[in-house]
Amino acid sequence: MNQNDLLRAGSDILNAVTDAVENNDFSDLSRRIQNTIGDTISQSLSTPRQAPNTPAVRRDQNPYNSGANPYKNSKNKNGSRVVRGDAGNPHKTVVNNMGQMAEFRSGRKITPFMQRNVSGAVPILKIIFGVIGLLNFGLLAIGGLALLLDEFSPGYLVAELFIVAIAGLFTWMTVSGAMDKGLIDRYKLYGSIIGDNEFYDIRTLTSALGKKASDVLKDIKKMMKKGILPQVRLDKSETTIMMTERAFDQYIQSEESRKEREKEEAEKYSEYDSPEQAKEVEAIIKEGNAYINAINKANDDIPDKALSDKLDTLVSIMDRIFDQVKKDPGSAKNLRRFMDFYLPTTTKLLNAYIELQNQPETDNVKATKREIEESIDTINNGFEKLLDSLFEEMAMDISSDISVMKTMMAQDGLTDDGMNSTSGLS
Repeated sequence: MNQNDLLRAGSDILNAVTDAVENNDFSDLSRRIQNTIGDTISQSLSTPRQAPNTPAVRRDQNPYNSGANPYKNSKNKNGSRVVRGDAGNPHKTVVNNMGQMAEFRSGRKITPFMQRNVSGAVPILKIIFGVIGLLNFGLLAIGGLALLLDEFSPGYLVAELFIVAIAGLFTWMTVSGAMDKGLIDRYKLYGSIIGDNEFYDIRTLTSALGKKASDVLKDIKKMMKKGILPQVRLDKSETTIMMTERAFDQYIQSEESRKEREKEEAEKYSEYDSPEQAKEVEAIIKEGNAYINAINKANDDIPDKALSDKLDTLVSIMDRIFDQVKKDPGSAKNLRRFMDFYLPTTTKLLNAYIELQNQPETDNVKATKREIEESIDTINNGFEKLLDSLFEEMAMDISSDISVMKTMMAQDGLTDDGMNSTSGLS
């Protein structure tokens, strides 16, 4: 009895049950079920079967070919080379144009996802026998209930409970078979979509199926639990299916690399109050270095030694400002106006000065250049005060520590005043 016979029998039985329910006529139901089962068994007995002791044919042996190479080579219409055995060998291997090997067993392609040939015969049998048992014991349960309503007795009650329990067992068998059959059908459907991929994103699969990701993930886990997908694994976030050891090894390596990067990031930013502060300081340093490079470039284009010396001083002050920000990330919040206005304005003035150098020396040009030169002194003084303010909080903390230390030493009699007061008390 092959799977097609079982499918056909199951379909006929379900149709018979549906007709009986719709027409509210169960008189002919038992006969239709018995005829269906009888016809299926008769057909299976008349179909030739392989002797049970016939040895399985291995892929490396072909009893129908005594030559050194048991396989015959040919080409498909698409140019792919096919290596196959003779009629007695149910195994064949197809080599496509990309050189990838796709194994076939009894006409079924083996892919990383569909490595098992899962048959729906057992679920169908469960459905058939479950329906048969449910109908028979269901009718008995209805009859027993009628007897109990007509005349109650402990014996009738025990018998009724027993019959109901058996009917419940057949109900479970029917429902379980239907669920298993549906799971196997979805296994084949998922496999047809995933194809030869060694890993697959669940969101891509759900998009192709038009189903919820949670439902597909539930199916995959159920297939793994039932042994349909013994080789499949899920990533930590349960968003990717991995079908091979190679794919899983790659995932493990990527996870280790990610953890290492996170560890390096944590060590890199351990001195900061928060990741946001770390990013702010990093952005300030990067932007500050760009302004320093721009000022140095402008300085190279300015021949005036006096102004060039002022610019060297300016760059030195800026270097110290950014060094202090590195040491004290909390001071970055005080540099917003410095970064957004003062530095862009300074570079703008220097670019204007360089452009004026190429103009005729008129009175207006001379006056503007002189004004820019004087403004650099103002900028240097302002930046020095900014640098000094960055040390203000540190100075206050140090002064406070010194004050507390002096007070404690005086209380312990470790200063001249403290010793005098202590000796006076004694």
